Formats: sequence, C-alpha cells, structure tokens
Amino acid sequence: MKDLSVDVFDTDCQLKPLDYITTNLSAANGNLAQKEECAGPNETLQDDEHLQNVYRIPSVPVKQAINYKNGPPLRPYELDRLRMDVDLQTFGKGLQQAAEAIFPNDDRSRYSEVHVLLLSWEDEDPKLPVSLEILQLLDLFQDTFGFETSTWKIPTSQSHRATNRRVDEFLGEDDPRHLKIVYYAGHGRLTSNGQLAWTSQRNSDDERCPVVKWSGIQSNLEEAQSDVLLLLDCCAAGTANTNEGHGVTELLAACAFNGTANGVGPYSFTHALINQLRILSSAQSFSIAILFNRLYSEIEGWRLIGKDLQRPPVHLVLCQDLKFPRSIQLCKR
Repeated sequence: MKDLSVDVFDTDCQLKPLDYITTNLSAANGNLAQKEECAGPNETLQDDEHLQNVYRIPSVPVKQAINYKNGPPLRPYELDRLRMDVDLQTFGKGLQQAAEAIFPNDDRSRYSEVHVLLLSWEDEDPKLPVSLEILQLLDLFQDTFGFETSTWKIPTSQSHRATNRRVDEFLGEDDPRHLKIVYYAGHGRLTSNGQLAWTSQRNSDDERCPVVKWSGIQSNLEEAQSDVLLLLDCCAAGTANTNEGHGVTELLAACAFNGTANGVGPYSFTHALINQLRILSSAQSFSIAILFNRLYSEIEGWRLIGKDLQRPPVHLVLCQDLKFPRSIQLCKR
C-alpha cells in the first residue's frame, strides 16, 4: 500500500504553504479513490480513520498550487495539527470580537462620534416650561461632554411626519461606531392600543390635537446601525416597544408606561439626570446602567420630602447584541 501521508511542517516546525498542502491532499484523495477501485470484494481499507481525517480538512484555494504536484500526502497527526491551527484562528477571531464589544476601542470611548438631538414642542405648555431644563442639558452635553448637540421644536402642523423626517436626518450616515442620543420633554399619553404618543396638550381628547406617534419613530431608531440612547421625560414614557435591531438601544424614562412624570423643577427626571451626568462627567467612562442606578438612588432619596414626588425612573434595553451583550458607555470627548 502506498504511503498516504504528507509532511506539512518543515525542518523548523513551520507550517508549509496551504497550496502545497491542498495539492497533496488532492493527490492523496486520488490515490485513495484508485485504491478503492482496485480493492476486491473481500478486501477492506485499513486506513479508514485516516480517510475520515483527510475528508474533514477545510477546503482552501489551490490556484497557485502548481509547484508541489508530486509531494507525499498528509499523515494523520499532521492533519490534527493543521485542524488545531485553523480552530485556533477561528477562536482568536471570536475572542477579538468579544473583546471589542465589551471594552472600548481605547481608554475612553468606543464611539468615534456622539450626536444628541433634544426635542420639545413648538407651542410649549406654559405650565410645563421644559425649555428651561433643555437649555441646561444642551450646555452639559455640548460643553462638558463635547457631544455634537442640537435642539428641534416639533411643529403643530403635520407633527408626526415632520418629526419622523427630522429623526431620519439625525441618523444621517449611520455607522456602528457612532452613538445617537434622542431626548424628549413634554406631554405624553398612551393611545387606545397602548402605544406612547407625544402631545402638545396633556391628555387632550381632541382628535386634532398635534400628536407624534413615538412607537413608529422608535422602531426606526432601533433599526439603526449605530447605538441609540433614548431619554424620555414625559408621562407613560416607559413603554417597551421592543423590536429586533442592529446596534444596542437603551431607554431611560421618567416613569413607567402607566405612570405620571413630575413637572419641571427640582424634582423632575431631567433635573436629576443633569445632576448625575455632571457628577459622572469626571469619571473616565460610565455605562447607562450606572447612570440609572444613580438616578434611582437620587429619586429614592426624595421620600423625606413626599411620596408623591417619588416617580421611579425606568431603564429598558430595547435592542441588544445577543452574541456579545454590552451596555452603552458615556464619557467626555
């Protein structure tokens, strides 16, 4: 019986070129096929285990395999070593992907760009002057954190369409290395089918009242390639309209889907958010989970003032990378 082995390692224990190995595997397969044709009815192949090892080897290109036509085929232990090398390469790539998902690209942030869009109504409710707190949040995101921040007023005419277009523009050149932050402050209520709608007038029953159907816009944000952080300071904000998306989407809301948010002032969700972002801005980086924990602790401390003001915030992970779970990280630019 002809020897069906190939030496894949040179004298320095280095792996020989894959085109050489593949060419000689083809030669080995040809020899084995010829051997099977010549075998009589009572003969059996004694190298059955070797055959299985040969056929398990991953396929590689052989276009340049013209200089090694007469080399001997691989031996079983050499195939094992070759398979181990391929498996280690696959393992290494997976490990690198996991590390990039868990840890930032450098010591500060995994995001090359961070964009913030602050939304409120054009016809602001005089009893709910959210623009006062939005200006503080704008300064914090823009000056302290160095994020690219813009504000936009929701018009009373064709409110949903206009908001949908503005959010699409905000997504712009979508990139997995970008983070998009969308903030809204104003009135909110649940529709008859349990979806969150933004309104310019609180709990208005007027069918012509300007309305933004947030659930549809949220779905578009979840489909973004970039990570998305949603900050909602309105009633019924904590709705889990979860869809399958590409990046990570997290929601910090002033209250649950059946809750009422506090008004503008020292006990509002936005006021607590500004306080905690200022404190955490000195940290090298922090996750949204840490931000939520600090928000919750601050609001829980209001029990000394009155239980009516204790509206616990909500943190929901709407979309997640199931293969490499992670949380959005914030830090100064």
